[in-house]
Amino acid sequence: MLLFLRSNSPVSDSSRSNPFEPGSLHGLDFGEFQEVIEEVANTIPSPLKRALRDITFINGCHPWSTAVIGQCPYGTFDSAGWDADNSIGHPWANTIWISSAAAQSDELPDVIIHEVAHAFVHHHLSNCYFFQNEVDSVEELLFLDFAHDEANPAELLADAFTLVFGSRGENSYTYYLDKHDFVVQEEVMSRIRAAVSLCSK
Repeated sequence: MLLFLRSNSPVSDSSRSNPFEPGSLHGLDFGEFQEVIEEVANTIPSPLKRALRDITFINGCHPWSTAVIGQCPYGTFDSAGWDADNSIGHPWANTIWISSAAAQSDELPDVIIHEVAHAFVHHHLSNCYFFQNEVDSVEELLFLDFAHDEANPAELLADAFTLVFGSRGENSYTYYLDKHDFVVQEEVMSRIRAAVSLCSK
């Protein structure tokens, strides 16, 4: 559930590695672009705002994601509080981390929608069902639409949310769709809209 830079080459990022580290002010030291990130997050389309309940945005480098890829990712949604040592249950559960590089880019709204999509899927689609199918969750059915031999369907789906709900449409920043040359059909985008509408109730 992490979003890479458009280039995979290592870059310098001023984001604090983990604002929850001991010694931080009140246990949380946000990065310098915290306000910018929160302002953009407040502009996401209304259908997705339910996903923001109890979510904390952090301008920083998520510890687990950074350890996995060796650099600060553009964004990460963390439902369980993952740390660099693969342990879970840390205080930053249910957070969305946005790097300073993303915060300074024109792609920030797309990065935020991508990560909010992960949160929406996790919290609202896994226990929601289309009326004609009470066996498979909406999450499972949408993942089938994004089945791929090499790509994580969750990442492709989150990119598709950016196409559907982002203000830039086909010009949205969609790292995984672009990398894997995955085209989202209009029928699938309609299913995403229907899923969000149904599972937001």
